Parts: sequence; C-alpha cells; structure tokens
Amino acid sequence: HLNHCITASGKRLLRRWICHPLKDVDAINRRLDIVEGFIQHCGVGSVTLEHLRKIPDLERLLGRVRSTVGLTSAVLLPFVGEKILKRRIKTFCMLIKGLRVAIDLLSALRREDHGIPALSKSVDIPTLSSLDESVHQFEEAIRIDFEQYQDHDIKDHDATTLANLVEHFVGKATEWSLVINAISTVDVLRSFAAMALSSFGTMCRPRILLKDKSPILRMKGLWHPYAFAESGTGLVPNDLSLGQDLLGHNRFALLLTGPNMGGKSTIMRATCLAIVLAQLGCYVPCISCELTLADSIFTRLGATDRIMSGESTFLVECSETASVLQNATEDSLVLLDELGRGTSTFDGYAIAYAVSLPSIHYITMLAIPFSMPFSW
Repeated sequence: HLNHCITASGKRLLRRWICHPLKDVDAINRRLDIVEGFIQHCGVGSVTLEHLRKIPDLERLLGRVRSTVGLTSAVLLPFVGEKILKRRIKTFCMLIKGLRVAIDLLSALRREDHGIPALSKSVDIPTLSSLDESVHQFEEAIRIDFEQYQDHDIKDHDATTLANLVEHFVGKATEWSLVINAISTVDVLRSFAAMALSSFGTMCRPRILLKDKSPILRMKGLWHPYAFAESGTGLVPNDLSLGQDLLGHNRFALLLTGPNMGGKSTIMRATCLAIVLAQLGCYVPCISCELTLADSIFTRLGATDRIMSGESTFLVECSETASVLQNATEDSLVLLDELGRGTSTFDGYAIAYAVSLPSIHYITMLAIPFSMPFSW
C-alpha cells in the first residue's frame, strides 16, 4: 500500500524512514509540502516517474565501482581476468548512464517553474552543474573506449583505461552519493503522493502541532487502509480525540469495549499507523488529523508465548505491560489490547484496572471485551 517506489535505492530509503520516523516538525512539513505538490501537480509526478523508470540501482553500482579501486591483480588471471574486466566495464558504464538520467531529472526539478518550491529546494545540490560536466566527460570516454560495452571485445589497454576512469570517478564519490540520495528521496515522496492518489478512502494532510501543555491527538473519519469491507456498506470510519480537547479538557485515556470482531483492534492499529505515517511526512487515512509529535509508541497486542525460554502467554503479557509502564512518557502513545486475557476474568479485570490508573499520564487506548466488568 505504501511502497510505490520505482528505484531499488528508493525502496531501501523508505524502509529506513519507516524504522525512524521524524520528530522535527519543520522536517515533517517540508516532506508534506513536496507530497502535496506532487498531488496537486500530476504532470511533475508523471515526468519524475518516466525518469525514475530508467534509473538502475545506482547505490549498488556505486558500491561495486568503489570496491574495484586498486584491485588490478584479478584481471591478470588467465581465463578469469577477461570475464571480470568485462563485468567491471559493464558496471561502470551502467552507473554513468544511470547518473546521466538522475542528473537530468534533478536539473529539471531544481527549476521552480513546475510549481513545487519545496521540491526545488530539496534537490538543490550546489555541485550539480560540475557533476553534470563530469558525467559528460565520462560519457565521451565511454563512447571512445567502450562504445559497445554490453558486448565489448577486450583489448590490452582496457584494464588501464578503466582503472584511470574509476580512479577519477571515485574522487567525487561523496558528491555522487548526494545525487543518489536526492533521487531516492524524490522517489519516496512521489511514492507517498501516489499512495494518497490511489487510495480508495479519504486521505488528508496531517496538521502537526507544537506541544503547549499537553499532547494532542484528534482524528476525524479514521479508517484502516487494509480493512476492506466485504459488505455493501463499506468502511465505517471512526472519530478520535485524545489529549487536550477543544474545550481545554485533558483526556489521556480511551477505553474501547465491544463484541468480538467489533473493530476494537482495528481502530487501535489504524491510530498507530496514522501517527507513523504523519511523522514520516505522508498523508494519513482520515478526513482531518491534528496531533503533536509522539516520542514513542508502545503496543501490547495479540497473545503469544515463548516456549523456548519457558515464558507463558500470561508472563509475556505482564512483562511487556511492565516495560510499557516503566518507559512510557507524557508524549508516548500506548495501545493495550484485551489486557489480562491470559488469565481468569476477574484476575484480568484487576490487572487491567491497575494498569489503567497510571496510564492517565500518557495517551492510552485500552480495549477490553464485553465480558469483563469495568468502570472508569
């Protein structure tokens, strides 16, 4: 659903972003400005997509080229050396060809006539013009020495020629990495826009608030992207308000109750997903969303045991809950689903009630089944 990236380096960057959401409001808004620009100017997204499809895995190719610096002994081996040299020539030529497409794309996006100023600033590499000239020189060298690099006949001087080109190229490895990172960033942000445009439900730009006194989490029409409704009625969105409300009241905890398959776990997962997406700089699945930044998300969902370590389902549940209580802060989001399910009804009720008392100091969602007597 989220991964609409075209390049391999963009997919890897997306994975790193998901593992490390932002905690800087300005950085998040810069990403959101670019995503919004891609949504409003579909022509820019189409041109970007056309260029990205022509770009190979520049990150891996650069690593392979850098690893060959100073390794000339391998190409002197009988029978094997010619094959190794052919592969190195092909790798280097593919890298130069991909960098040409990448620099052309960045040069086009750096101009501000496309209507997305934030995008122009994000791809503004100071040395882009000099890199463009360097790529042109490498292209001329390839045209002269390795014109048919896909099926090149090895000559005696090819190893020396390639070694000189690689040595000159690797001298600017840091600048080439900046180009690759800029392309990957554009690919991921275009992917966020594509996800918002292709979604079957309403997506909105989250409004990131600066924390005043208390954290805020307000969502209207929240839905889970994977909760496909099989009935004709479609999805049932939910409204959510935690933290400081519009009247100035602080409500840090929300108790969810209902029958099995009533959607308790779904809304909890949707809330967690929306916060992660918002702090990635992506649109979120709801009509409107306002939130302050969360420093961490703690979850106690599902039921499992650890047989190899001798830990029962109940012990795992209690250990994870204790870790939440010890580490959660005022800015944390805590999700507890059917706490106490691993023991009897009344013991589980006592645990859930005891955990609910300290949980009013941070934003908490606690789901319990209908069968558990509970009053807050």
